[in-house]
Amino acid sequence: MLETEIKEELVVQRLEKGTAVKRYSYRHRPEEGTLRIRRETHHIIWTVSQNTSEIITSLADIKEVRAGQGSRDFKKWSDTKEAPKHENTCFVIYYGKEFKLRSLSIAALGESECKDWILGLEHLRKEYPDVPYIIRLERFLRTEFYNMENRENKITMRDVKNFLPKIHYRTTNPRLRLLFDSVDDQRRGEIGFDQFLELIKKITWEEQEDSELWELLKDCSMDGRHVSLLEFQHFLVDKQHEEEHNAGSIIKDFVQDPQRNVEEPYFYVEEFVQYLYSKSNEVWDRRNNHVIQDMSQPLSNYWIASSHNTYLTGDQLQSVSSPEAYARVLRMGCRCIELDCWDGHEDNPVVYHGHTFTSKIQFADVIETIRDHAFVTSRSERERVTILEVVYL
Repeated sequence: MLETEIKEELVVQRLEKGTAVKRYSYRHRPEEGTLRIRRETHHIIWTVSQNTSEIITSLADIKEVRAGQGSRDFKKWSDTKEAPKHENTCFVIYYGKEFKLRSLSIAALGESECKDWILGLEHLRKEYPDVPYIIRLERFLRTEFYNMENRENKITMRDVKNFLPKIHYRTTNPRLRLLFDSVDDQRRGEIGFDQFLELIKKITWEEQEDSELWELLKDCSMDGRHVSLLEFQHFLVDKQHEEEHNAGSIIKDFVQDPQRNVEEPYFYVEEFVQYLYSKSNEVWDRRNNHVIQDMSQPLSNYWIASSHNTYLTGDQLQSVSSPEAYARVLRMGCRCIELDCWDGHEDNPVVYHGHTFTSKIQFADVIETIRDHAFVTSRSERERVTILEVVYL
């Protein structure tokens, strides 16, 4: 296990340095450049020249990394001299926050580099859910800082003022000037990332002082600086009706500080507030991540995650139909999908929303997509229902 983790970490380190690749696009000609990971912000970065870099996506938004040339980006150039010479050097990253995912289609220089990217990205994706909230918050702030910084890696008060609406904070110019000057040690009108982080902490605490949360903190912290193990146990039992014996492990898992990996760990007050708003404190009972219900009842007794007009990526009148829509919903956990089948050219059935302007896709392509993705999230054949609607004309 340790050997595998070391191997994965070495792969990620290579990806941080970047590799020369060729990027394929449906809309533009293939382009050579460098693809790398910026781990401190959890982004994939595309660089064509020293002065031109583009953030492709956050690693948190990657939904799938697929080996081969299974994207329309590659298909667009398959019959041209631009086509990749070997399929085993290619991979596709599907990413996005919307239902219709975007794709990054890449041809590496060699098979080993392609494997590195697939292995490294899968490792980072699995790692992400366990990343402490504090680190996620810092990554967000680093990303915003990089978007604002000048050539000296500094930002001004105007930059901060333009950033504040993103964290839903309003203040007057004199008040912001006072806060900015309190972290601007060199009095140059510019601050680096560490000062920016300190400024955000000051703003956060200023906002909390008049809130109900501030009253809670007074109850949970005797000295106003720390939340001890005993104080946290009282909070779990009295305020959240949880079991107190979990308190120590919760603190250790959240702060991940070796110096506090002791018999009686503690929170700093800022960390306690961050814990309250983090996923670590979610209402969801994690025991329900696994099936604990009786699964022997008739099918009609269960709620089934279903999809209507699964093939559509937009509206029901003129949007694009895509086999990728099936891959998307199946990987999201959908258990009931629909195929509207119509006669196509030369007796080849097609799938689309009949009597509309939606585009048509081949039935065979849909079936292949279902085969490849139906049992990725679950291996139980009892958990899949397919509605096949066949129209004869």
